[in-house]
Amino acid sequence: MRSSTVEAFRDRLSAVGEAVVSGPRAVADSLPGLPSADGWRLGEVPGSFGISLAAEGGVILKKASAAVTFEVTVTFQRQ
Repeated sequence: MRSSTVEAFRDRLSAVGEAVVSGPRAVADSLPGLPSADGWRLGEVPGSFGISLAAEGGVILKKASAAVTFEVTVTFQRQ
């Protein structure tokens, strides 16, 4: 039988998927506004972001928590 912490994380998988899509989209949307220097062209833009999920459980005097962090790195390169 799965623990309640595992179930809590599993229930949040769709939120992780949304964050994985939203992070790179935010980076991509900002690319047209990046400045350039004379004689240079932008070659690539790496972007990293983290996604943390935490589950907490306990009683009045005791508290236990668990967390999972995903790090996502995307690199955009000019064609």
